Amino acid sequence: MEATLTLTNDAAVDSTYQQVPAPVGEVLYRDTASSLSEPRTLRLAYQQAADDDGVDRFLVQMKRVDDDADSMPQSATVHVVFSLPRKGVTNADVVLEWEKLKNLIEASISEITAGIYPTNGGG
Repeated sequence: MEATLTLTNDAAVDSTYQQVPAPVGEVLYRDTASSLSEPRTLRLAYQQAADDDGVDRFLVQMKRVDDDADSMPQSATVHVVFSLPRKGVTNADVVLEWEKLKNLIEASISEITAGIYPTNGGG
């Protein structure tokens, strides 16, 4: 059964993603408003630890394809990879760290993509 997923951006605009075939161990969704030639996709993957003292690993990937001025497809991808020990660290801890990272990216994306890395007055 194919699932749908609705994501809302900061401007309260919804995007609906439809599940599409993916490799084993992954789930792949395509934004229903995107074309097949210029898709926007969401990929989720999970690698489970071998034992209770291990670390589970997760991937969340957003990808979009757009044509450049020469009508050549170009991809932009954001990967979020995180590891969550089965003991000690909680989902809430991961969310707190993600919020810090999200704030950094929102505040500094122009500098980061220009290779100028944020500092806090240090050198």
